[in-house]
Amino acid sequence: MARPNPAPAGTSIAWHARAASRRGRLAGVVVAVLAAHAWLVAPRGQHSGLPPVRSPVVQVLGLAVEPPPAPPAEPAPPPAVAPAPADATAAATMPPPPDEPPAPSQPTPEPSPSGPAAPEGPVDPFAGPPPPDAVSGLEPVEDGASPPPLPAPQSVVAAAAAQGGRPPLYTTQLPTEPLRVDYRLERGDDGGRAMLAFEPLEGGRYRARFLSILRPADGSTERPLHDWESHGAFDAGGFAPERLVERVRSRGTKAINFQRDKGLITFSSSPRALALFAGAQDRVTLMLQLMAIAQGQPEPLAPGQSVRVQVAGVRGLATEWVFTVQGRPVIQPAGHPVPTVHLLREPEVPYDQRVELWLATDAGHLPVGIRLTTVPGSSSEAYWLYGRLPQRTPGSR
Repeated sequence: MARPNPAPAGTSIAWHARAASRRGRLAGVVVAVLAAHAWLVAPRGQHSGLPPVRSPVVQVLGLAVEPPPAPPAEPAPPPAVAPAPADATAAATMPPPPDEPPAPSQPTPEPSPSGPAAPEGPVDPFAGPPPPDAVSGLEPVEDGASPPPLPAPQSVVAAAAAQGGRPPLYTTQLPTEPLRVDYRLERGDDGGRAMLAFEPLEGGRYRARFLSILRPADGSTERPLHDWESHGAFDAGGFAPERLVERVRSRGTKAINFQRDKGLITFSSSPRALALFAGAQDRVTLMLQLMAIAQGQPEPLAPGQSVRVQVAGVRGLATEWVFTVQGRPVIQPAGHPVPTVHLLREPEVPYDQRVELWLATDAGHLPVGIRLTTVPGSSSEAYWLYGRLPQRTPGSR
């Protein structure tokens, strides 16, 4: 077998020379890199001639530390209150802090009456009754049943027997001329004055007023005790009031409305609407109606007889009052003897009023004595004729 020809001798020597040269250069590069590295990591003092400064060894320890508790959440600030406009009628106020006691409440001022205010000085009870005024706050009422038909006028005894539970109508003799009865007022240690006035108007109408002025015993300023004014007309039963207005500063202004076309009694101080019976009266016309009934009977009222009348008050009530004839005493309310018929109404509920009237039999049965007593208790106010008795009315008995 033939062998390949070996490479020429010159070629092998040249190759080995080049390989050695490359290894020399590579070794030089490695030595240079190692020298540079040694210089960088050597202590600084070896380069500057100073003693070497050794860097402190820092050991990092990993400690298991619980994270601190989260701080409590701050309460959210209260919502901002927008300031009230400059023309607002009431400003908004902030409540006091929780750690401060609440401010004492202020007393609620008494509401001012809706009607005309009473004068500051003494009121003259001898002035004529003023014209009617409007009273706000009347509650609307729905239509109710029509009032029962009015029976024919009857005497006291016959009417009470025929009606059986409903206040009857009575024969009446109505006054045709203006009248006024003046009284002195007695209320415990206090005194005063009062008047009952009646004035007929055109068209078969009337206006009447009862006004009392209290004069305290301690010398303080006189003040109105009662001020009732009634307006209305007349019907087969006598006085038919349509509206009563009470004007007293301490109680405000109140009214009663007799809606005779609907058979209802309504009040400014109450949403009630009560049934209206024939012959219903207010507190002013009650005195005049009893006068007219006593005057209209064919025979004088005798002890034991009774008169029944529906009476409405400004507090929202309308109940039947039964007056019983107690006798026919002679009294001296103004220093001279006056023959009378004494009527008494006993209350039916606690803290109601006992009502007594003395009607002058020789002066058209004018009320010359009135006494109101709260029961139970002894608080009373009495009105006795003051001055001369009004002129005798024709037909008096």
